[in-house]
Amino acid sequence: MIGLGSLLASRSRKAIFAVIISIAVLGASSYAYLASLPPHEGPKVSTVSPPLEFSIQLERADFEQGGLINASLTLTNTGNKTIGLSWGNGDIFDLIVEDANGTRIWRWGFFHAHINAVVDKALSPDGSLAYYYWWDQRIPFEGMGPYPVGQVPKGTYFVKGSVFPFTLNVDGHVSNLSLETPTIAITIN
Repeated sequence: MIGLGSLLASRSRKAIFAVIISIAVLGASSYAYLASLPPHEGPKVSTVSPPLEFSIQLERADFEQGGLINASLTLTNTGNKTIGLSWGNGDIFDLIVEDANGTRIWRWGFFHAHINAVVDKALSPDGSLAYYYWWDQRIPFEGMGPYPVGQVPKGTYFVKGSVFPFTLNVDGHVSNLSLETPTIAITIN
């Protein structure tokens, strides 16, 4: 067995070792950078409830079976005053998938842990909250629509975003809201 000391005994071995380490670091940092990027721009739909606009954007509308479907959900203050937003359970957005019959088959919020905490956010004019979600085209548990656990079949599905119920405060005027985007049709090939 070759030890690290003997591996690094010659200059050429040291150079090879340095190149291997450099490639590993470059690969890891490239992956981390690419994973942090928002989805590519594709279809986008919004709903408006002044002073808020809530939108969902996908990277595209056609997907290969088994691939990730990435979505960006964004809540924007379109008004001219800073507003206060408050959620009572720690959840802000949800990603929802329905089949061609309108049956809800998947929800981000159903399959992920939740925190029991109040979330307060202030949005200045043109300020926004953006979160990125994904669906792996799988049903992880029984009872989510007509499909068994595992990969959903090829076909047409509908994706939409939802804002969990929240309190909106504009200059001391408080209202309770929840918002939902229109759907975006996607095809899994």
